[in-house]
Amino acid sequence: MRRLFTLSALLAVLAVALFIGSPPPLFATTCTTTCSVATLSCTPVSSCTSVPASSITCDGSTTACSTADAWCACRAQCPDCAFCSDPFECRMCNRERTQCLDECGTKPAFVSHC
Repeated sequence: MRRLFTLSALLAVLAVALFIGSPPPLFATTCTTTCSVATLSCTPVSSCTSVPASSITCDGSTTACSTADAWCACRAQCPDCAFCSDPFECRMCNRERTQCLDECGTKPAFVSHC
C-alpha cells in the first residue's frame, strides 16, 4: 500500500510539473559566435549575447572578434615543432615556439578554438 501511495504521489508531482512547465535551465545552453579566425563560445550562468563576426558577451564579460582573431593569427605564425626529428633542432624549435606563444599574450576569454 505504501508503494502505491508513493508511486501515486510521484506521478502527481510529475503531472503538475508537466502541466506548469519549466523553462530550460540556462546552464544547458551554449552561446557561440564565429569570427574570421576564432570561434567564441560560452555556457552562461545568467545571460549571453552573440553578434556574429563581431563579439560575444557572456554574463557581462565581452570578447571582441578582433581581439580573438588577432590572438589566433599570432599563434598560427609560431613554428610547428611536431615533425622535427633531430633532438637539437627540436629543442631549438620548442624554445622558439614557446617564446613566440608568450609574445602572443594571454588567451582571450571565450575562445573555444582557432
